[in-house]
Amino acid sequence: MISCICLYSGDWEQPDFTHVTFPKAAKPHHCCECGAEIKKGEKYELTKGKWDGRMDTHKTCIPCMNVRNHLMVCGWVYGQLWEDIREHFRGTEPEEGDDYEWLK
Repeated sequence: MISCICLYSGDWEQPDFTHVTFPKAAKPHHCCECGAEIKKGEKYELTKGKWDGRMDTHKTCIPCMNVRNHLMVCGWVYGQLWEDIREHFRGTEPEEGDDYEWLK
């Protein structure tokens, strides 16, 4: 069993607030983690919030959300899930054009 990947020590900016919903996509979107298309009619995680004084929105597909929620329980930065997992397990920086298929 894999335990939490604690890559962050709490040094990153915590959000002022967040609001998370799980809507069905009314139109196609792209996952902020893997870049895959979230197709019309699919449920996804929609997070809206304020980080470092500015509003932002993150759309995450359910598979990436599940991976993140099981492995990154100590904290994460949106958009860095697969880079962080790759770095943790391989100990290397991501290479340009890497699609992280080896982890899926």
